[in-house]
Amino acid sequence: GMKWVALRDDPLLAILPADFELDGGSFPVKLFEGREFLMPADDFELDILPVLDNGGKKVTPEFRYTGLDDAAIVSMVAHGLGVSILSELVMEGISDRVVSIPVEPAASRRLGIVVSEHLQSDRSIKSFVRCAQATIGRMYGK
Repeated sequence: GMKWVALRDDPLLAILPADFELDGGSFPVKLFEGREFLMPADDFELDILPVLDNGGKKVTPEFRYTGLDDAAIVSMVAHGLGVSILSELVMEGISDRVVSIPVEPAASRRLGIVVSEHLQSDRSIKSFVRCAQATIGRMYGK
């Protein structure tokens, strides 16, 4: 009894120390193999683990489940305590102490709104959904 309204795809990025040597404009997922990997707060693994499946060639970093917020993860990566994956929206405006680069193959999480089917015709719900879509469109050109 629910309806999904997609708003935006949010690309996932490899989060690396600023001095990490890179070859190219993306980070091959296979390079996470064996590295200290800082897993963000609960439930973000639902976005990350499929990325590490890497088309059936499972990549197995050394997971460190932190339960910490995004800013703490970024700080830990900046101090050389590991690497991570966070979304583009999370990393927006954060670039001073880490490198954030798209993962390869490209991956993203889908952001949206779930609306109960029996409420989707409610005027205030429809107005909220339109407002959210317009705001995302203005902010991200979609």
